[in-house]
Amino acid sequence: MTQAIFYSIAIVLILLLLLASYWWHLKNLPPASEDVIYTMDLAHRYLFWAILCIIFYGVIAFTVNLIIEEMEQWIVLFLMFYLFMLGAIYFCIYVIFWRCVIRIDSLTFYTPLLPPKEIKFHEITLVKYMDNETLLHTPNEKVLVGYRKHKKIFFIEENTKGFPILYDLLLQYKKMERIPVIEEFAVTCPRSDVMRGVFSFLGFAMLTVLVLWKHVELELPYLIILIAMTLLFLFEMLRVLLWKITVDYQKISIRNFLGITRTYALHEITRIEERGSYILLYSAKKKLAKIAKDSNHFPYLMERFQREDVLIQRILK
Repeated sequence: MTQAIFYSIAIVLILLLLLASYWWHLKNLPPASEDVIYTMDLAHRYLFWAILCIIFYGVIAFTVNLIIEEMEQWIVLFLMFYLFMLGAIYFCIYVIFWRCVIRIDSLTFYTPLLPPKEIKFHEITLVKYMDNETLLHTPNEKVLVGYRKHKKIFFIEENTKGFPILYDLLLQYKKMERIPVIEEFAVTCPRSDVMRGVFSFLGFAMLTVLVLWKHVELELPYLIILIAMTLLFLFEMLRVLLWKITVDYQKISIRNFLGITRTYALHEITRIEERGSYILLYSAKKKLAKIAKDSNHFPYLMERFQREDVLIQRILK
């Protein structure tokens, strides 16, 4: 009887969510007017994953009573999987009903069950065109991230319908982030990688010294693994500390993790392959360097290559 009550309430809540979403959609339907340039909506590819999640969590939630006999455990498991299923249902609604209306002077975002949010173009201080790092993104996909001063106010993925229209409009209004022209700079590993590499090596090094100094009885395979991990993190620390790319007016110098530096003229860089979170530099068929996109001063490097008219190829994995 208790299970039947829980199931009935669960189904009623789902129906209420669907009815509330439909009512919201009718009430907040983006109006057609002369100043509307385009109405953007989300790519429906996300529906596939949302429907799979609904089926998966729904089946578990509504059949968990066949596996669990104790009432308290059943309630906890049912509520946990039911909430996941409810979240997946809302995500479906979000994908179907979300809209961004582009007008001459503003963007209006229609998000299910929330009031419409209008952003005037003059309120936008900066828009970044950057790599998409969300969970369900496709390789090399980009996003537009808008800011009002330091506050993020919108996030639009490249697969959203009408993305090129919005991108061109933001360029026209001069809202896109402009990379400053810097002739001499150095590209180095991000500070987070440096800190991680240094502390990881110090931790394993101290552990290895402690084991050897105190004559701790450790089986040979574990001792070998410990020493190997210490050496691995030593090489990683050297890499993040010593690796560096220096660019000046005519040359690019690449220093590897051993401190060996090779210098090339900028015109020798004939091709760049963009592969997800990193790029590869080539001189003819010779690979010169692999550079992570989160490296310090990476935007300056790409701006320089664009001015040098270096061929940039985006490789889909």
